[in-house]
Amino acid sequence: MSRNSMIPLNAIRAFETTIRLGSVKAAAKELCVTEGAISRQIKKLENVLGLPLARRDKQTIAATALGNALAQNLTTALDLVDQSVSDAQNKSARIRLQVAPSFAIRWLMPRLDQLQKDLPLLDVRVTTTLLNNQFDHYSFDAGIIYGDGQWTNLNTIKLSNEYLLPVASPDASKITLENFKGLTFLHTTLDQRDWKLWVEKSNHDQAISLTGPTFETLDLAVRAAENGFGISLGDLSLIYDNFRTNSLKVPFGPILETGRGYYLVHEPSHLCGRAIDDFKHWLQPQSPIQTIDAETIAQNLGINLISVSS
Repeated sequence: MSRNSMIPLNAIRAFETTIRLGSVKAAAKELCVTEGAISRQIKKLENVLGLPLARRDKQTIAATALGNALAQNLTTALDLVDQSVSDAQNKSARIRLQVAPSFAIRWLMPRLDQLQKDLPLLDVRVTTTLLNNQFDHYSFDAGIIYGDGQWTNLNTIKLSNEYLLPVASPDASKITLENFKGLTFLHTTLDQRDWKLWVEKSNHDQAISLTGPTFETLDLAVRAAENGFGISLGDLSLIYDNFRTNSLKVPFGPILETGRGYYLVHEPSHLCGRAIDDFKHWLQPQSPIQTIDAETIAQNLGINLISVSS
């Protein structure tokens, strides 16, 4: 059915609001116009339709039988319009997303194109921060941060388990277990805690000198290893794609499950909850925790998988 371009939409809104609220004064207040403007719009609608829609006296206005039936149908129609607009706004909502740099670079960024295809109306604005394990809820709607999942007053969904394993360039022939003490170890913290933990759980000599440079992020350390600069610990969840492209090798094991990982977090009552839910439903099925089988990978590499808690 064709749309009637002669129907004055402002007049329809004025008439429906007046009848729904019961007075010109209340309608004028809701629509932020004068009472005179409301009265003129109702008269305009009557003239266009050629129908008596309302009875007036000095104090009140009441719908005729025909006008009352029209007003009820208009209320239903305008409610549907309002709901449709609200749905569209929710579906095209913006999420300001705080992401730990290594997760952003090594996992999320390669998948943003698919996110855009799957949820074209969802505007996800990614910002990386070095606050790996802290969520800035003042500046962001949601975050993907690193830790043990123990954050108070936040909804959390675990996206990955951290599995640390030694990685090096495929061309680094001298990086072997036999040359372990003489290797250049690449670190992501000044206290060298990841390598120290890996050495301890691997039953190596804990007095070994873990000499080597420190990088700001895991991604930088792994990139240095890719370029033959030394050996780094990589998180299997973030470097799995490198195995498929043969840009990294695992010279020896074991793989160490630390009990930490990356989590999607947000405040429980955040205003853009529907948009966050849409993002969750897209993110979870393909997240590392759902797609990476560390035990099978360890078996295929011929190395052990051990846990910090064991």
